[in-house]
Amino acid sequence: LLNGKRIGAAAMSFGDSILAGETMFSFVSDDEGSKKGGLFGQVINGYKIERRLGRGTMGTVFLAESEMLGRKVALKLLTSKAPNPRILDQFYSESEAAEQLKHTNLTTIYSSGESNSFHHIASEYMEYGNLQEHLDRLFRLLPKQLLPVTLDICSALEYIQTQGAVHR
Repeated sequence: LLNGKRIGAAAMSFGDSILAGETMFSFVSDDEGSKKGGLFGQVINGYKIERRLGRGTMGTVFLAESEMLGRKVALKLLTSKAPNPRILDQFYSESEAAEQLKHTNLTTIYSSGESNSFHHIASEYMEYGNLQEHLDRLFRLLPKQLLPVTLDICSALEYIQTQGAVHR
């Protein structure tokens, strides 16, 4: 299926997806100057995309700036413009669950929805990178320097557990 429609052959363009069984393949471009569909500089739901931060199973995360508030956000876009309904449900379920979690050691979810055919989640941007990148830097520290960070992580995990949320 190409963008949810059964076809024999077709040229793909930016944002198109192919469903092969349970696996979704999407055509995306990271070219900053791409005239054929790169996302850099585009505005999605009031967030102007600056650069790619990373990719995951369900989507790509970009650094973006809120045009209204001027703050940097991590903008997660679902990989496909025509997602499998099960994947779409999972994407928004995770967003709704994360929006309910309020803790000093967890990122804040600002918004989620669909705009310009893109399903997205806007969350707090962590200037120093994700948890893995932070841990990689911390392993160069002395054990006594790691203790406060370890306690912060444990505090967040305990809170998530008491709320009945589970991160996969």
